Amino acid sequence: MISNEKDGDVEVFSSYSSRTVNNFWNLLFYNTQTGQINILDENRRMVITSMEYKVHPPATIGVIFYEIKVADYNKDGLQDHKDPTYLFVSNHDGTTFRQLSPNEINLTHWQLLAKSSLVLMQGTRNSNNDKKFDEEDETVVYQFDLNKNTVPAEPFSKDLVERLKLTLWKHWGQQKKG
Repeated sequence: MISNEKDGDVEVFSSYSSRTVNNFWNLLFYNTQTGQINILDENRRMVITSMEYKVHPPATIGVIFYEIKVADYNKDGLQDHKDPTYLFVSNHDGTTFRQLSPNEINLTHWQLLAKSSLVLMQGTRNSNNDKKFDEEDETVVYQFDLNKNTVPAEPFSKDLVERLKLTLWKHWGQQKKG
């Protein structure tokens, strides 16, 4: 990534990538104004499957969100589509790299709410403990405030989630067995 400190522009310029198209195992950040180079993460094996630059208030320079696989969750010797994806974030220059989504939750969708610092994340919890993330597992929602250094929280009460499930089953049929 190239970072121009004056205006916050960030560009992908090269790939230290895997042979799989659009997957990276790490990133270098190079500041063209200062010559400073940052490595995203030197301490873990990871597969970066997606990156997105976004600005959140009150910041004027954005952050980069990453969807990353960091573990061989199912212990099959591979880090692939069968392992969970986690949401990470860093500053525009690759510093302050941290995980936002909880461990053992496979990220399926995320969104930075407009004009806020709140990130909503949807994922799948391996609720039946079979080391697979599929339709037999529970869907969960978490939120994270980028301006606060706290842990992700479930924004909906257990009671509300149960009411929603009952409404779903009432209108769309019974829950799958499993």
